[in-house]
Amino acid sequence: MKTHILTVLWLALSAFSVSGYAATLKKTDIYRFNPPSGRTVEVFNVNGSIHITGWDSAVVKVVAHKTIRAGSARAAQKAAEQLTLQSSEHKDRLVIRVPSLKHHRRGFLKWLQGAGSSASVGLEVYVPRTTNVHASTINGRIEIQRVDGRHRLKTSNGRIEGRELSGSLEAQTSNGLIYMALNRVFPGKSVKLATFNGDIEVLLSDTAQFKVIASTSNGRIRSDFPMTIHEIQGYTTLEGDVGKARFTLILKTSNGDIRLKQLQGNGKANTLGDWLNVARDRLVFWFQYLRTMTTRDSLQHLLKRWLHGASERFTHRLTPAPGTSLHL
Repeated sequence: MKTHILTVLWLALSAFSVSGYAATLKKTDIYRFNPPSGRTVEVFNVNGSIHITGWDSAVVKVVAHKTIRAGSARAAQKAAEQLTLQSSEHKDRLVIRVPSLKHHRRGFLKWLQGAGSSASVGLEVYVPRTTNVHASTINGRIEIQRVDGRHRLKTSNGRIEGRELSGSLEAQTSNGLIYMALNRVFPGKSVKLATFNGDIEVLLSDTAQFKVIASTSNGRIRSDFPMTIHEIQGYTTLEGDVGKARFTLILKTSNGDIRLKQLQGNGKANTLGDWLNVARDRLVFWFQYLRTMTTRDSLQHLLKRWLHGASERFTHRLTPAPGTSLHL
């Protein structure tokens, strides 16, 4: 009897909520700002993505794509008015902010009937190519490309991607991968990338010289760069120097893989000479690696690596062909 009563109650509640949001409003607004003298632009969003692109203009341009769902067209329009971009200009920076949508309590049944509203705002931000970018959103991805400067990026739920960047960088997400292709890092500066749940992939010039500190709790660390090893623990912790270590690369994920790749050539052996050079670098790496391990651990690890490599060679080729990428 109790089960039947609960079923009837659920059906009654569903009847109120079957319509959901009655109105959906999509609106695009364009804003233009003068660049700050300090060349720093800060962007804050709540629910939506942030896409930042460097361009040749001296003007900062923001395109806001708003999507509002509400119980009526009038309610959707009111919500859209609340989402007007807020900006403040300071001596050294320009601050751009998407305000939070204000919700009025209407009762449980009104909520079931779709009387409330929800909104998301996707931002396209165009900045001068030399700009320090600080971007933050609670729920959404962050993408940045072709911008030189000191950047700080943070999202609670979403991936972070960067391409053709120069300068220094800090990026953090709680749930999402991090992908960064860096043209150049300022000498003496650092690149810090951290995610709780996701892979980290970094692409650097094959001539880059840096110190790397990488760790993952549940995953593997791989690198195309030969390096001098200072500390290594299986596949999960790595600390070493590539060349003269002109900058520092700090990578951390709790659940995911970490990969260091080369931008030019990406570790590929195009000729027999190239393949021999790559093989030599890998032998140097393994020699340094084995020196950090006990004899027993070394033998066990080598056996696992040999079995893993044998299975890969069986499914691919026994002899590396031109263009074959060698991984740790």
